[in-house]
Amino acid sequence: MKITPEIRTYAMNIAAVGNRMQQTGNRFGEISDDITRDTIGIREAKGEYLILLQEFKQQEKTLLKQNVPSALKTEHDRLVNSFGKYVEATNLMISSLNVEIVTVNESLYEEAKSLQGTAAKEIVQTTQQMAIKLGI
Repeated sequence: MKITPEIRTYAMNIAAVGNRMQQTGNRFGEISDDITRDTIGIREAKGEYLILLQEFKQQEKTLLKQNVPSALKTEHDRLVNSFGKYVEATNLMISSLNVEIVTVNESLYEEAKSLQGTAAKEIVQTTQQMAIKLGI
């Protein structure tokens, strides 16, 4: 496939969004590693998670606003769909934290974690397919 200026711009934009997604995901991990299982710790972690969730939602909006080259429309649609699943799974994980009685709904958390993992794999597969299609 010939790399046109349109495709180059699109690829650079998607890479930038991907970098922001990775940074946001890393911050989720850092918070999870540091969380204390008491009222204050869970309440603070949930508040920080909700802020990061908004970052993910903003990144999703950025994906939706991209000017997608026709040659990559199918892959882009899959990427948006997979990232939407990832965001929803992240939201489920956050909702598993009950700050009132200081508990974690472990079954909901594990279900959401599994959904998030599946969506993450879909995102990686789709971006790899895009790279192969572009010859990079």
